[in-house]
Amino acid sequence: MKARVKSKFGRGFLLLEEHLLKIDDIITKRIESNDKVKVIYNVHRADDALITYDSAKDVISEENSNIDRIKEIEIEAKDDHTNVEIVFSSDYNTSMSIECGQRDTALLLSSDLKSYLNSEICIQKFYWVTNLIKYRLFLPAIMTLIIFISVIVVSWQRAQSRPPKVQTQSMNTDQKLEYIIEHMG
Repeated sequence: MKARVKSKFGRGFLLLEEHLLKIDDIITKRIESNDKVKVIYNVHRADDALITYDSAKDVISEENSNIDRIKEIEIEAKDDHTNVEIVFSSDYNTSMSIECGQRDTALLLSSDLKSYLNSEICIQKFYWVTNLIKYRLFLPAIMTLIIFISVIVVSWQRAQSRPPKVQTQSMNTDQKLEYIIEHMG
């Protein structure tokens, strides 16, 4: 029975060389005919180049400078009955698609990869902070928050320093002057 599993991971990720090796290992171990499995790495760079590698070690050896920065890595594994695709994109999108001729293999591979991706790679829980920094909104957001808090504190202090109306209405002029002198000094 044929099966297809798709997943998206909404958080950001931190992809290190050991993660690429582990993903390769999970895929080749779980697919039963691993002598026919071919894992391909498509690397999309900032200069709009697309480079295809046959092993994780080749991807790891690539220089990741600012000009040649990696924007996206697609990991594809194919054999006669199975097609696995995992995409890591710099815009915080990670997706996985598994299509397999055997339902059990698809579900087990999906479970293994989801578990590994969620526990080891998709770790940025506060990716909204990274988005604020990325789009240069962090400083304006902090400044707005500081102004808002300052307005609240000043308003509260003014409310605390005003004499209560009931108390001053029942006083004569001498008592009012004494009250003002006490609270001013």
